[in-house]
Amino acid sequence: AGLGSYWVYQHLGNLSPSELAANEDYRKALAADGDCWPLLVELADRADSEVDGDKGLRFSFRWDLGRSRLVMVDSRNARILDGGERKMLGDREFRWVEDNVADALDTLDHLIIGSSLPWLLPPALGDLQTVNEIAAERTGVRGTVAEKIRQTADLEHWPAFFASFLRLSELILDAATTQNGPATISVLSGDVHHSYAARADFPAAAETRVHQLVCSPVHNYVPAYVKPAFRLGWSPRVARWTRRWARRAGSPELPVSWRNLSGPLFGNTIATLNAHGRSAAVVFEQPREDGTLAEVAPVPLSGPLPSGG
Repeated sequence: AGLGSYWVYQHLGNLSPSELAANEDYRKALAADGDCWPLLVELADRADSEVDGDKGLRFSFRWDLGRSRLVMVDSRNARILDGGERKMLGDREFRWVEDNVADALDTLDHLIIGSSLPWLLPPALGDLQTVNEIAAERTGVRGTVAEKIRQTADLEHWPAFFASFLRLSELILDAATTQNGPATISVLSGDVHHSYAARADFPAAAETRVHQLVCSPVHNYVPAYVKPAFRLGWSPRVARWTRRWARRAGSPELPVSWRNLSGPLFGNTIATLNAHGRSAAVVFEQPREDGTLAEVAPVPLSGPLPSGG
């Protein structure tokens, strides 16, 4: 029911008229005489099933907005969990993402990649998920316990699918080092019940600025004892310790480093990405008691924005 409803009420609206015209499921729905529910049941079952390491339906999509491009990545339903090889996306869908990110990059000022789950977590928390994945792949009691921890604690973000994390990082690095490429690359995410902005740094000196921007607009209550853990996750000292731990556990060296620019912010938050020419900035706002919004964290992503940009 959830997948069928999503397809009808959201995904169809993400597709261009030409994509809709070429969509076989959409044509079947238009041609149906009466209730379309049996078609939606078949569609949802196909979307949920894994066939040869891929899902039967792609929910990722692309919008070109002037000289900006948004590529939305399905980091929920596209996961591959059966067959012993865990992936955030199947290979076919990942190739679609790579092709649409790389297409005519020299015509873009800003590349925006959407993923409900953050690519870059607080470094210590990311290492924790990577170590857990390595342990869960082991046989015996250790692997069983690690898998139980993973499911109980919802360790399900990109670092918990480390091969996919590396592939996404390589995709972003390739885009950031493209000659005459975009001025900024921003990965937009949420789902972690707090908000932050992080700057990503690759060893290759790239002029393109890369950021992870996280905003969870509708705030799930975070217990007081959890908030210090989120803050501690950004500690460079703690991050150095957890990285050594991850390396000893078998993790390869990371292709990217990152640092916190703003946050973590707790509570209901709205983040707005503004672009003007080759300049961009993100603004985090939170509600006052009277219902108006207060700017709490403006973060430049490139050069300064003109007023009103």
